[in-house]
Amino acid sequence: MIKNLGSPVSEFNLFPKKTRFVKIGKNKWGFQFPESYFDICDKHAVLHETDITENEYKKRSEKILTIMPEFFDAGNDLADYYLVNNNIKKAEKIYLKYIKLGRSFIPEEFKPGADEMIWAYLDNRPFLRLLHNYAIFVEKYKGISKAIPLFEEIISLNHNDNQGIRDFLSTNYLKVNKLDEMLELAQRYPSDISPQVVMGAILALIKMRRLKEAEKMLRKNYEFQKHVVKELLKKEHTEPKNLMVDRVTIGGEYEAYYYFLEQGALWTMTKEAIEFLKDFMINQK
Repeated sequence: MIKNLGSPVSEFNLFPKKTRFVKIGKNKWGFQFPESYFDICDKHAVLHETDITENEYKKRSEKILTIMPEFFDAGNDLADYYLVNNNIKKAEKIYLKYIKLGRSFIPEEFKPGADEMIWAYLDNRPFLRLLHNYAIFVEKYKGISKAIPLFEEIISLNHNDNQGIRDFLSTNYLKVNKLDEMLELAQRYPSDISPQVVMGAILALIKMRRLKEAEKMLRKNYEFQKHVVKELLKKEHTEPKNLMVDRVTIGGEYEAYYYFLEQGALWTMTKEAIEFLKDFMINQK
């Protein structure tokens, strides 16, 4: 007998007979799929590379889910098909069906917050992607307040937040004036240099009249946030030349422009926040 990720299995078969969610390390958990799952992975990859009609794509996704309902990427694909075709109710139904299925594998022994569904373990990614896409769906069609608990759930599962959920949460916390939650999130990721988190926390401090703390935080992070500050202080915000969505330099002008699109209005609506930035820049000279 040998061990496969912490569970005893036959040396002739490293795969479980049925899908399960098991402990794979200290406080770390992961999905384990039967061997047939990986045969479907190959078919799913071909599906994405094949030039077929939307209806054929839908049929093949449905066939995959009939064979193996826990193939969460196919659930994502099917929900996306309905979204593209403006069938919002059907898309939500698909999301809820497969999220419910995914959650059903998680035993009571697993404690979100203390235990982790780690992103580094590849078989966890399809379910985490499904949750992420559904949270974005809810934010768009049902509102920020209903989306926030979903984003919070993902971080409670995947503590390292390799999906960048904290950027979504930061903006949403600010929009509904959850300032304490915004600061707690920033404190949870102290080394983060994402403008959504850093500048979001600074804005929260300004709104709470904790100006000395806001100045200290901005001074500490200014090297990576200087273009954001300059963008926020512009009278007009025009799209930079040669802007590329998939190539954004950390701390660069493109990142600053995208930040303005996300949180800029929250700054311009807060007069004392803009005045704070102006005073800070004067003292920089």
